[in-house]
Amino acid sequence: MKKIFLFLTIAFAYALVADGKVFAQDTINLTIDGVPAELEGRPPVIVNGTALVPPGVFELLGFEADWSEDIVTLKNCCFTIVTALGSTTFTLEGASRELNVPAQIVGYNTMLPLCLVENLGFFFRWSNGTQTLEISTRLPERVSTQYVPYIRLRPMVALTFDDGPAAHTEHIVNLLEYHDARATFFVVGRRLEARRDIVFEAGNEIANHTFHHQIMTAMRDDADIIYDIQAGSRAIYALIGESPPIVRPPGGAVNNRVARVAGETGYALVMWSIDTLDWRDRNANVIYQRIMSNVREGDIILLHDTHRTTALAMERVIPRLIEEGFQLVTVSELLHYTYGSPEPGRIYFRARH
Repeated sequence: MKKIFLFLTIAFAYALVADGKVFAQDTINLTIDGVPAELEGRPPVIVNGTALVPPGVFELLGFEADWSEDIVTLKNCCFTIVTALGSTTFTLEGASRELNVPAQIVGYNTMLPLCLVENLGFFFRWSNGTQTLEISTRLPERVSTQYVPYIRLRPMVALTFDDGPAAHTEHIVNLLEYHDARATFFVVGRRLEARRDIVFEAGNEIANHTFHHQIMTAMRDDADIIYDIQAGSRAIYALIGESPPIVRPPGGAVNNRVARVAGETGYALVMWSIDTLDWRDRNANVIYQRIMSNVREGDIILLHDTHRTTALAMERVIPRLIEEGFQLVTVSELLHYTYGSPEPGRIYFRARH
């Protein structure tokens, strides 16, 4: 996402209502990414603890605003949000959600609740000392996460699971924990938001498979690539307080432009050396044989926790790999022991010198 700079003097609302309009008094400040700038004319307000802002603020956050009578639609490369004046609900990608404060007319200006985008990875913080509402489009220390790696005792391989969280994720997590093994789950940000009940315990790694699972090589603008990567990382950060500096491109679609943009944003790209084709061959025995016939030290193995047959295959694969002398680790651990820290912009298929 392009860097956005904004300064506003915004009015603090006192619940003063006349002719259906809220009027505002007192002033506060609003910044985006720590840099103040000026927005013309239409000062945002806070009503019942919720910030109401003019549509221009959403445009500065990368959304296009489209009006049709009392219906407003906000769109960017990844999301579509729809709400109506006076409504206490909105839809995000077709799913209905509730609002504490509806879109409304404030001082003759149409104002929208800022919380429409609160769960899309933007960070909001109120500073009493400066009377400032701060919006950040950046992850706090977004790629500086600390892992406690295994001691390297045996040849290492990394099982990786894409496209979850899903119905079979928890079973795989339980299998890993039972066998004292670890894996990396490349999660889709919007699915992570819907499946917050799933707990990734026992040292497993949650890594970025973008927010919307769109093919990045097909995106026309670099800003769209950046946004989908960062939104995915923000979803992970919101859940666990950290987000590793690696991303797996949806569909494995990568080219020099995607690698360059990911690198400029601080991320390495992780592919795979063994493709189990578990999405095509929904057969636990085929998945098992495909792994065990090809696995070598340093391999990164592609799987999907969205399929029951993959979870069933793991009941055999995980203990068998351990019996064969392999140590099952996360991708970040595997890269750490071979290369050190992942290099932004580099594409990793395996971890072998």
